[in-house]
Amino acid sequence: MTPALNRLRWLCRRGMLELDILLDEFLRLHHSELDPRERQAFERLLALDDAVLWQHIQQNGGITTALNKAIFSEDPAHDHSHQSDPDI
Repeated sequence: MTPALNRLRWLCRRGMLELDILLDEFLRLHHSELDPRERQAFERLLALDDAVLWQHIQQNGGITTALNKAIFSEDPAHDHSHQSDPDI
């Protein structure tokens, strides 16, 4: 296992069990398929707080769609394609 992959695996460890499972599974199944641009987008997603990341994944229908949106956005947490309730 490379140091870069170990680092990503560590970043996938979250305080929310659902994210732990989802991110670890995504990394295990798809890491080798990601190009450099997709890896950068994945790292940007991993930099988000758990609640923001979870909401972003839920709003976009899963990690793959959230990753695709992050590829084309500098700030995946502020994707304005979905309106969210500020009281949530």
